[in-house]
Amino acid sequence: MIWGTLLALLIFAILPFLPEKFPNYGIPLGYTAVAMSIVRQHQLTKKAILESESYEVRSHWNVLGISIGCLLASAAIALSWIFVLVLMGIVNLG
Repeated sequence: MIWGTLLALLIFAILPFLPEKFPNYGIPLGYTAVAMSIVRQHQLTKKAILESESYEVRSHWNVLGISIGCLLASAAIALSWIFVLVLMGIVNLG
């Protein structure tokens, strides 16, 4: 979650400074590639979790709740960043 948060914050920080003609698919593809790489390196398999004494399997509802919480937090950060950029005159929404 820490790496995902840092990567999302980095993307939010650079979005307003990208050129007008920047391809729309560039950011999602790049983010997905980096996220998949991090997951493959660090995420445990279900078998490893079951064999471990330090970890436990979580329910799908628990995962859904955490995911929605992170989505709402990301949206709040994005909207705050946009608000700051509008106040600074960097972005014009009108």
